[in-house]
This record gives sequence, structure tokens and C-alpha cells, in this order.
Amino acid sequence: MLGALTQLIDESLEGFSPTSIILGTLALPIANALYQREWREDLRWVQDKAFKIAPKIPFIGSKFQHEIDKKFEPAMDEMDQDIHKKRTLVYKSLPREGIDKKVLLEQIKKDCDFSEIGDKMSGAIYRSLIDRDLDSLNAEIFGLAAYTNPLHAGAWPNLAQREAEVLAWCSALFQGDDTMCGSITNGGTFSIMEACRTYKEWAKKEKGITRPNMVVPATVHAAFDKAAQDYGIKLIKVPVDPKTQIADVKAMSRKINKNTIAIVGSAPSYPTGTIDPIKALSELALKHHIGCHVDACLGGLLLPFAKDAGKKLPAFDFSLKGVSSMSLDPHKYGQTAKGSSVVLMRKKFGIHQPYIFLDSPIGMYITPNQAGSRCGANILMTWATLAHIGRDNYVDITKRIFNLREKIADEIKQIADLKILGTPLLSVIAFDAKDLNIYLISEKMKAKGWHLNNIQNPAGTHLCLTAKHLEDPQFSATFIQDLKECVQYVKDHPHEKPKGEGAVYATLGSIPAVISPQLKEKLGQEYYYLSTRIQPTRAKKRETAQEQSPQEVKNPRPRRPRFTNTNQ
Repeated sequence: MLGALTQLIDESLEGFSPTSIILGTLALPIANALYQREWREDLRWVQDKAFKIAPKIPFIGSKFQHEIDKKFEPAMDEMDQDIHKKRTLVYKSLPREGIDKKVLLEQIKKDCDFSEIGDKMSGAIYRSLIDRDLDSLNAEIFGLAAYTNPLHAGAWPNLAQREAEVLAWCSALFQGDDTMCGSITNGGTFSIMEACRTYKEWAKKEKGITRPNMVVPATVHAAFDKAAQDYGIKLIKVPVDPKTQIADVKAMSRKINKNTIAIVGSAPSYPTGTIDPIKALSELALKHHIGCHVDACLGGLLLPFAKDAGKKLPAFDFSLKGVSSMSLDPHKYGQTAKGSSVVLMRKKFGIHQPYIFLDSPIGMYITPNQAGSRCGANILMTWATLAHIGRDNYVDITKRIFNLREKIADEIKQIADLKILGTPLLSVIAFDAKDLNIYLISEKMKAKGWHLNNIQNPAGTHLCLTAKHLEDPQFSATFIQDLKECVQYVKDHPHEKPKGEGAVYATLGSIPAVISPQLKEKLGQEYYYLSTRIQPTRAKKRETAQEQSPQEVKNPRPRRPRFTNTNQ
């Protein structure tokens, strides 16, 4: 029976080429997937699925791997060296005996030395290092509160009070009312993920949505991708306006369907520093009875002071009825110690944020977010830093950052070979090169001590201004002079290509679309692995391979023995 069936199948496929059989076989699971996954919404998902299957097919798989390796290996060799160039190998294993405090502090001072960076770092260091009072204040607070834990409210009841006060201050800055819910998290990613999870819970309980999606501009922070991956939310990314670099609200509107739980706008977006049309997004959310999250992690402690600093910005906060949640980071322009972010939500949604387990064997267990234990020092340092700096100083810092941004942006516009991406309104100035390799320009700036942030889609780099950059009156002049010299160098060396990180960005931009998903995943995995090593690994791997014999390296496939007829 089986033999007859096999013969029938073979005869019916006799007129088809092997390629058409393979493609036809692929089409069956894809067609089924289309039916199961609401095919109108996401054709890219189908493409990714097909490309995950293709490498497993004989012959086709080897071609895929060849293309991946051709692009992958040189870029990662350079990245490995770039990562470990300035690392020092100190301890390979846990010391058997305790190390003296003085020795440890000497090492930690070296680890935290910013002298080489100076004020040439984009973002990262958001506060002026001149104010030593803030350092001593936070040092004393950490010494007092390092071992406190708001999870144990009975032991430290005032920690909850200080957290509530920070939330109330932030709510007032963003024109929220006294019913706002929220929590302090350890960073903007956590705040964004909490908001996304809360919308998922709200939609499941209140609207019965079990296959949720969120419609977002393509420029949103990668934290939304993390949330989508972890919480089973489909992220529908909509391209932004290529000229303004802000969300295309009409295009986003067309993507909303019965499973949409929220839309997102950035104030500002991380890549280009542009502010999405939050008012229009707010109205769209109200129309569809869904949430609207504003990611203000980067601009959170600049936005509310802009008006008093003399700058009029488009509406972005809870004054818009459709805005239902916001994320902001005091550890950026609030100048608090790292590990301080805030998520705020209207009560309708926010009551779905906490984790509640009243019948747990460990007793009634309720936490405001994913974290169980939290360090009380982070809450207290956030509270104390905001109170210590005060509103008037925040307004002054905001005004000075805006003035510096305008000055540098105007100078960049005068460089014929560069173009600014979008309209910068806060602290970020993003730019690309018209006919030059922007990543090579960024690399040459790095050689002069500048640490800019490379971006992609579109290709570019950006400078994020902070209070640290206000210390040097010659900052803008030095930056522009170095930038002009780097642009001229790249013009004079048209065949030179970037290395290290720049090579990776260039690789990502040049790979064929059909292998893009696989290569990007492999690049990410290898970068993660290399960054967790204490010394370069790829060079050592090559040396080991070279020491082996050719037979060991090639490991050729054994030949099948030839058939011989012993009866002859």
C-alpha cells in the first residue's frame, strides 16, 4: 500500500523541478500560517518565517550560510577587538581571600574614571560633575539606605511615602490629576515594559482581547520590542514621515484593528530627537477606545520646563485626554543616580499594573511592578536629588541646553556635506551625510575623542546634549571644528571603510534582504557573547585553527565506498 502511494506521488511530481517542489512545500505551512495570523496585517512575519525555514533546506541552506559568513566574519573580528581594546584583565576567578578595601577602591576609581571622555560623550553622563554637593548627598543616602527594601513596608513605611511623593511631583509636571497610578522602576526599559504589560492585562480583562497588538512608529525604542517579545504582544511598526521623522498618524490609523490595545508616540524619539504628533495620537486613541503611551524617557525632565525656558512645544502630556500613560527617566535630565525611571498611568489602566497574589503560600503578596525586592536607596536618591536641584534650576539647565542645541544645529546646517534629520526640539541633533559614509565620519570623530550615537533606518549619527556639555564655553566650537575636519578627511579618502561598530552598521545596511533576519540575529548573539568575555576570543579561535592540521580544519566529508560486484 505504502509503495503504491509513493509511486503515485513520484509519478504526479515527475514534471516538476526540485526547486518548484521545495517552494511548493514551503508554501503549504506559510499559507496555513497566513490563515492563522491575520495575513492582512503583517506580510513581513511571513517573510521571516520563510527565511527561517529556507536555511534548513539542503543546498539552499549552505548558500544562506555562505552569504551570512561572508558578511559576518570580518565585521565581528573588528568588533571583538573594539570591545576589548581598553579592557584590563584583573581577576579571572573569585579571590580565595578577601581583598583589602583600599585595593578595591583603587581599581573602582579606574573603572569610573571619566577623564578620557571629558565632555565629548553623547548622552550617558547627564549631570554636571561640578556640583560635588549632589555626590556627597547621594553617597550619604546610599550609606543609610543600601539595605532597605520597600517590599517590607512594615519595616520601612516611609519608603512608600517618598515613592508616592516622586510620583505626585512627576504627575503634576505632566499635568496629571491626583488619581494617577504608577511606580519607580530601575530604568526606562522597565517603565515601558510595565506600561505594555498593563495594557495587555487591561485589554484581556476589560475587552476580552487574547491576541493583542500595539501600533507604533518605526522609531520607537527597542524596549517596545522587548515587551512585545516577552508578553506576547504583536508590534505593528509603521514607517515615519521620511522628511519630518515623526509618526505618520494616518498610516498608523489604518493599522488599528479589533485586537489593538494601544498606540505609542515618542517625546522625543531616541534616534532623531523629534517629537511625534502626540495630540493627533491622543485623539486617535480616544476614537478607538484604546490606550496611548507617550515615551518621554529621554525628554522627561526637559519637556515640562520648556515653556518656562522660553520654548513653545507641541502638546505632549496628560493635558490631552487620550494620553493614558507616560514613561520618563529622572536618571537622565533629572540628574538622579542611575536606576531611576517612572511610569505613570491613568487609574482606568493603572489599576491593572500591580501583581496581586492574595492566596500565595508566602502570604499576601502585592508588588507595584515586576520587581520583588528593590533597593530603597534608589527611591530616596531620586526623591532627594529632585528636591535638591529644584524647579528653578531645572528650568535654567533646560534653557541652556536648548540654546546650545540651536547653536550647534545652525552650524551643522552650514556644512554642505551634512544634513540634519528631522527638526530637533530638545537635546538631540541627528544628522547624515549626503554623499559620504556617515559611519566613517562618526568613527573619525571617535578617534578625536568624541563618542557619538550611531543610528540606522535612516543611516546617521547623533549628538545628545546634557548638563555636562554646559561646563565648557568652547564646547560647540570644538565639536564643529572636529566635525568639519572629519568630513573633509572622509571626502579625501573615498575608498576607506569604517571598522568596528561602524563596520557592523555598514554590514547591516549592505546585506541582501533575503538573509537580513538571520545575519542580524547572528550579529546580536555574537556581540552579546563577545561583550561578556574578559578577553578577545575570535583571535584566539583563529590561532587555534591555524595550529591544527589541514585535515583537522577541513574535516572533509568521507567518501562512500564504491560498489563492486563480487559475482563477476
